[in-house]
Amino acid sequence: MSVVESATRLFELLAAKDDTFTRYLRPGLPEGRIREIVAPTGVELPREAIEFYGRYSLPSGYQHAEGEPTLYGIYWLLGLEDAVEQYLARQRDGSRRQPEEVLAGSAGWFPLLQEDANFFMLNTAHTHEGSCAILNVSEYAPVRTAFVSMEAMFDTLYHWVVEDALPVEAGHVAGDYEGDPVRVSEIAARFNPGVGLWVVR
Repeated sequence: MSVVESATRLFELLAAKDDTFTRYLRPGLPEGRIREIVAPTGVELPREAIEFYGRYSLPSGYQHAEGEPTLYGIYWLLGLEDAVEQYLARQRDGSRRQPEEVLAGSAGWFPLLQEDANFFMLNTAHTHEGSCAILNVSEYAPVRTAFVSMEAMFDTLYHWVVEDALPVEAGHVAGDYEGDPVRVSEIAARFNPGVGLWVVR
């Protein structure tokens, strides 16, 4: 299954329950336009990100609409223009980046999901076969890998819902903290092998 197929399956599931988020989805952008928008960051997006943004886009600032539509818990999925804006803002504001983040290659971290100063970011500094891991970059905790790829993220969110580990609330997948932690971790670990965040202890 491709990243587009995984995302589409999830979005269709959400839309069938509540379209608070999915009503904002728009057709994707040509690859040339994607690269033009991202160019000011100097980031090279992995192939699966280009494929995703080639199928889906979101209007700039939609996340501030009535109901504040999110995709996963309190996190909204950023449109490409908003993701670039947040990337550039983080680069300008060095105080948001800890020294260990800089050493870890944070110049290659590209925002995907956001809640204020908390993000899930594509780790474009380390790609493999057209994809890269998604990092949980929070002001409250150390940086951790959350998902092994965009496809794995969409698959994880989908299976959390269809396997009754998490509900759909106001058109989004509930936060992982709202379900049984063992069940949530077991499902996530299937799609994200080797990711310590989902190891059941």
